[in-house]
Amino acid sequence: RAVKLQHPSDVLDLGFSPDGFRIATACRDGKARIWDLAQQTCVTEFSPHNGDPVFRILFVGVRHEQFWNDNRPGMNSLLVTGGQNNRVIKLWNRQDSACLQSLTFLLGEEKVQNVVELDPTSSFLFISNTNASSVYVLHLQPPEIHPRQEETNQLPPDFTRC
Repeated sequence: RAVKLQHPSDVLDLGFSPDGFRIATACRDGKARIWDLAQQTCVTEFSPHNGDPVFRILFVGVRHEQFWNDNRPGMNSLLVTGGQNNRVIKLWNRQDSACLQSLTFLLGEEKVQNVVELDPTSSFLFISNTNASSVYVLHLQPPEIHPRQEETNQLPPDFTRC
């Protein structure tokens, strides 16, 4: 059985939720959309990069059953998006579409593109840079450990407010 989820714009990336019931799509029109596969409907839509195309979208959550009830509450409610050829990476709370953290690569060239991926346990976010011959590894922590940015004045190094 095939299912078509109609989009008003080109889909640049998609990601599956850890439970397999939803997908997220990253679109050229600047929208990120979360779809309920059973209902074949869009349940959430937002503009994570101020209307700029969304190049990457990832559910943060444990994909393997043995890790599903691990000691990191809140990890299955996060989403990662990439804008500007993945030079701007943002971590979102899926429940209220609130931006928790943002990382911007200031390399000056428009052609620079980062490849963004999660490890299988969603503990680390890997970003490889096409021009700097570098791989950045970010340790992801649940929202309870890193409160939302407007609730704290301390940000991890290299992160900016959304």
